[in-house]
Amino acid sequence: MTQKIEQSQRQERVAAWNRRAECDLAAFQNSPKQTYQAEKARDRKLCANLEEAIRRSGLQDGMT
Repeated sequence: MTQKIEQSQRQERVAAWNRRAECDLAAFQNSPKQTYQAEKARDRKLCANLEEAIRRSGLQDGMT
C-alpha cells in the first residue's frame, strides 16, 4: 500500500516538474533563433583569404 502511495507521489512530483519546465521554456519559444550559436567558434574565425581577414580585423593603412 505504501509503495503505491510513494509511486503516485513520485508521479505527481515528476508531472509538476514537467509542467514547470514547459512553462520556463515557453518564454523562449517565440524568440528568434541565432544561427551563430550553431556554428563552431573555429568556423566563425576562419577567413577565405587574407583580404577578408584584414577587413574583419579592422586594420587600416598605416596601422602596424
